[in-house]
Amino acid sequence: RVKVRTEDPSFGTHGVFFNRGCAGSQAYAAKFGEFRKFHRVEHGGHIQWKSVINPREIPVPEKSKEALAWLSRGLEEALLGFISKATGNGYQIRAAVYEFTHKETLQALADAIERGVDVKIIRHCKYAHHSGDDTLIPDDATRSAEEAIAKVAFHSLESAQKWQDDTFIERSHSSDLMHNKFIVLTMNGHPFEVWTGSVNFTDSGKNIFVTKQSE
Repeated sequence: RVKVRTEDPSFGTHGVFFNRGCAGSQAYAAKFGEFRKFHRVEHGGHIQWKSVINPREIPVPEKSKEALAWLSRGLEEALLGFISKATGNGYQIRAAVYEFTHKETLQALADAIERGVDVKIIRHCKYAHHSGDDTLIPDDATRSAEEAIAKVAFHSLESAQKWQDDTFIERSHSSDLMHNKFIVLTMNGHPFEVWTGSVNFTDSGKNIFVTKQSE
């Protein structure tokens, strides 16, 4: 028998967070299988039936919250806590994102704007010309992010306008994907903590996030 001891990510210079971002796992199905739903989907020209246990669609609020927390395994809570460290004027948040639809993350960044934090986000933004005319069609990541950004609500019109008009920098000039996923916290222009890793800001994001506090 081998004993393994892991660090508490809440302490020390670095915090490493592993989530359970796999709603198709046997353990998840065993805990929440009663809420499974079947969907008819088309894949490669063939009709298939796909089973899904979407934690946001579980009709029992307590179970929905439990499922989301089980999948997060502390990662979402740590991310929202990280953003909340920017408490007001003098703080800046600088981020680069690819897929960007996780509503709690978007709301946390919006709340930071309402606290007076200076927020700037570079986001993936790709369009292609529609066949036969000059209409520009966004790719899936761009379209989904645009829809999620538009749904965020604010207490003040000034903050809402700042969110829409002065927060996002659209990276559309490159032929490559803008696949970065990081957030930097700064105070009076001096960076003091970084959130980075391989996880997109989506419900289905998985793998690892790492926070690093600089000296």
